[in-house]
Amino acid sequence: MKKIVYMELKKTPVGKIFIGASPSGLAFLYFGKRPEKKIIEQEGKRFGSSEAFVKIGSAEIRSKMKDTEAQQKILSSAIGQLADYFGGRLKTFKIRKDHAGLTEFEKKVLQELDKIPCGKTSSYQEIAKKVGKPKAARAVGNAVGRNPFSLITPCHRVIKSDGSLGGFGAGPSIKKDLLIHEKASTRNL
Repeated sequence: MKKIVYMELKKTPVGKIFIGASPSGLAFLYFGKRPEKKIIEQEGKRFGSSEAFVKIGSAEIRSKMKDTEAQQKILSSAIGQLADYFGGRLKTFKIRKDHAGLTEFEKKVLQELDKIPCGKTSSYQEIAKKVGKPKAARAVGNAVGRNPFSLITPCHRVIKSDGSLGGFGAGPSIKKDLLIHEKASTRNL
């Protein structure tokens, strides 16, 4: 059983974020609108046990817990990249992700999301075509909705074919704010 270390980041431009890592990579990143208990429950199913989760505070990230050293390095890297992203200095996250518990279809969809450039958008229909399932826009929408790596794998860059925002787990205002931030930051890069 993998040990999943997670923490709560309280100060970001979009509010609270929960972020977790396994020895294999980033395990999840969710906006704080989801209750912590629900995240652990959901991710516990994905990783096989909610008992594998260990919560640490941001001050503890450099602690001497040897059995969580790999996870803490991943968290430190992710936190640094998030700071650079929100500071307008980063447009592509470079962090290993743990895809445990995801279907092959979900993995393909997430890989396509990772290809959407910062400051750009794609539609559910376009993603469906790219994964070889042109009539599966709804299934793509479901896979996007289950994305455990919010922001890092940019599900906020997926919109409806008619140009409207579509859904987003953290709410439409945060999705809109992220897209505006990215448009502005790509002009500066």
